Amino acid sequence: MTILAAAAIVRNQEEEILLVQEGKEHVKGLWDFPGGKLEEGEKPKEGVKREVLEETGHIIEPKELKAIYFEESARTGEDVIVFTYLSEIVGEGESNPDTENEIIDTKFYKIDAAKKLDLRKKNRHKMLKDAEDKKTISEDRLIDTR
Repeated sequence: MTILAAAAIVRNQEEEILLVQEGKEHVKGLWDFPGGKLEEGEKPKEGVKREVLEETGHIIEPKELKAIYFEESARTGEDVIVFTYLSEIVGEGESNPDTENEIIDTKFYKIDAAKKLDLRKKNRHKMLKDAEDKKTISEDRLIDTR
């Protein structure tokens, strides 16, 4: 089975990117882009908006598709397709209390500083490099990072 997921690259005015520190046991303490698994029938843009709000309390607007990554689930080993969107914060809401044990912290980092963090997966270095590049892609591009 293939899992569909979505993640956001959110920049602030200082050109820092938003990351979340994981609290789930199998990835506890590691840093990642906000996002997660899509619900059944959910479109990637809807899913990334929901996930970022749940994890960070920020209301975002996904602007452009940055990349589509093909990876492996750290927990189950299943294939995962991750739609990654350049996004901007358009408001503030409340994070989901159910995610309290899933997310330890949220913070904006300069990309160079983010590269030095303990990241959830090795391919997040590729995602950080891609985040530096201002180009976007069409929705038919797939990057295999396994």
